[in-house]
Amino acid sequence: MSVAANIAEGSAKRSDREFARFIRIALGSATESENHLILASDLGLLEAAEYESLEKQTQDVQKMLTGLEKRLSGDANTVRATKGRAARSMKH
Repeated sequence: MSVAANIAEGSAKRSDREFARFIRIALGSATESENHLILASDLGLLEAAEYESLEKQTQDVQKMLTGLEKRLSGDANTVRATKGRAARSMKH
């Protein structure tokens, strides 16, 4: 729930940079969930097949969040670089 809540909260922010910050927080929550799965497995609360399925899904979510965070951060850098070039070209 925490992963989805952070994505939802971040999506309402005004900039990609702010949204990326919440995606990083969501990634931390996904990592925390992964830790809970390991603990549940170690305590015998999950069967091996169930643990493996949930672990794979968690890793998939982490990969998607990492890709989104990189895209948001990259887009923000591209926009800043473009604005900087435009401002410099206007001076000449």
